[in-house]
Parts: sequence; C-alpha cells; structure tokens
Amino acid sequence: MKKVIFLSIVLAVFFLSGCNNSNNPGNPGKEGNKPGEDISSVINSKGGQNSAEFVPDWLYQSLLAKFDLDAENELELPREAITLAQVNMKNSAGPQIAAYVTLDRVEGYFLLYEFAEGNYKEVYSLHQPVYGLQVYGGWGGKQMIAFVSGHGGTGYQENYFHLISYTKDGYKEIWSGLAEKMEFVQLPYRRTVGSLNLSMDNQLLIYSTMNHEYAKPEEDITNPDRVAKSVELYRYDPQAEQFVASSN
Repeated sequence: MKKVIFLSIVLAVFFLSGCNNSNNPGNPGKEGNKPGEDISSVINSKGGQNSAEFVPDWLYQSLLAKFDLDAENELELPREAITLAQVNMKNSAGPQIAAYVTLDRVEGYFLLYEFAEGNYKEVYSLHQPVYGLQVYGGWGGKQMIAFVSGHGGTGYQENYFHLISYTKDGYKEIWSGLAEKMEFVQLPYRRTVGSLNLSMDNQLLIYSTMNHEYAKPEEDITNPDRVAKSVELYRYDPQAEQFVASSN
C-alpha cells in the first residue's frame, strides 16, 4: 500500500506544476488588503513551496478564522503551506486572489477573493483538502480556475475537479468531474484517473479517464491487469453559463 500512497502524492505535485500563471512575483508591502499587492503564485526554488513573505496578513487571518485558530497557532497553519494564485476572472478594480491550504487528508480549504469597496472579500469557498490548482485562459476578465479536492481514508481516495467561472450569479462551479478514485480495500483493486483540458478560448472541454483494475494484492500500481479509457467532450453554453455534454 505504500506504493499507492506515494503515487497519489506524485499526481498531486504534477497537477500543481501545471499552474498556468505568468504573473511576476512581487512584494505585498504593508498597506494591507489592497489590489496593488502582487501575490501571484510565488515558488521558493529551494523548498518547492510558496514563500511565506508573499502571504499578506489579511489572507492569513482569513484562513485562521476558517480553521478556528488564532495568530499564536502559526505552527498549526504555517504560511508556507498556503498556495496563492492571482487571476482575472472578471474585469474589476483589482485581480482576484485564489488561495488554498491542506492540513491533512480530511482538513483543508479553497478560497477565492475579489477586490470590492476598498478591500478583498471572500466570494467562493469549499471546505475540503485541496491537491492542485490550474488557471485557464488569458487576461481580460475571462479566466477560469480548476482545482482538485476530495477526501480519503485507508485504501480509499476520491478527488474531483471543480471548474470555477464568473457568471451572472457570481463565481460558480460550471463543471465537475472525477479527478482520481482509488479503492484498494478488497480485490479487485480499482483506480480511476481523470484528465481535464480546455481550449484556448475556454469554449471546449475535453475530459478523459483511465480506469485501472488490479486482480492481485500488493502489485505494482503501474502494472494494472485491465485498462479502459473513455473520452467525453463538453461545450460551453453561454445561456446556461456552464459546460454541457456535446453530441459531436
């Protein structure tokens, strides 16, 4: 079972490495919750983690409140564990800020903030462990965010893609699909891995899954006994403001 857990971690890191964020890093300064703070995803080359100095106090305090902690509990919520991305999902006075943190396999948060009325305010949240973030589209108020979240236990894990966009009703999930599911409790063992791709204009979504089945216990996870692949096509419906299955 150690091999199963290790591969799951590798997949999470691979998904993270695909973050489409071309913003230059900057110092948030000391003026507080302002749109000029450039806190785009900044990776420390030594540790592969976000640099704590780029997590502004207002965002850190917001996460502390979610976990019902206070400023003295920084060891329980280290700033280095917080991942940030600066995005442009809507034309506004400042970019939106996406942030997530995962404390363990049952506790974590994804949060999205928008600058309005002089401050950043929370506009979307999901209370689950989060394992990766991807930004789709160019600038101009049309970007979308996909993140992976889910829960697991001994021999079991189930994660989902959540595709978030700005709509007439605010920031909403416009598509969701299975990202990874592992069932290694009893034979046959099963594992499904999903893949999400969007066209450059965010109008076409291709979702594929690889289904693996293992007939023997303690086998190498890279060598399944059966493999099945499926591909689904979705097109963006501007009226419904969501992705719907395509017949073509």
